[in-house]
Amino acid sequence: MLEQYENLYTDISCQRIVVKKYASKFQADYKRLCAEFPIVKQRLIYGTDWHCLIRVPDFINYKRKFIEVLQYEDNFSDEEIEDFLGGNALRFLGFSKGSPAALRLERFYAEHQIEAPEWFTLLK
Repeated sequence: MLEQYENLYTDISCQRIVVKKYASKFQADYKRLCAEFPIVKQRLIYGTDWHCLIRVPDFINYKRKFIEVLQYEDNFSDEEIEDFLGGNALRFLGFSKGSPAALRLERFYAEHQIEAPEWFTLLK
């Protein structure tokens, strides 16, 4: 479906990636998924479902562990991981340098004398 619908994205949430006995399975599964469907790297968004995740042992390391899984055997490049952590979500929401959404937000910040957050200054 991701290949068929250009505005379809998906997120991850509350995966037991920090539980040691599941880590290698996640590594293999993400490697296989991305090999079969490379578009996943452009449409996958980091999410947590924090209220569920807090019940998982070692949840504090969730983000770091997830990055390790994606880096396994160079599956995701550094740039693809940055997109996973926020870039894909920004694209989904219509935020890119000069986009109508970005221009509206830029005007709002200027009109209200608000300093733009770092993520806004890094738009591609």
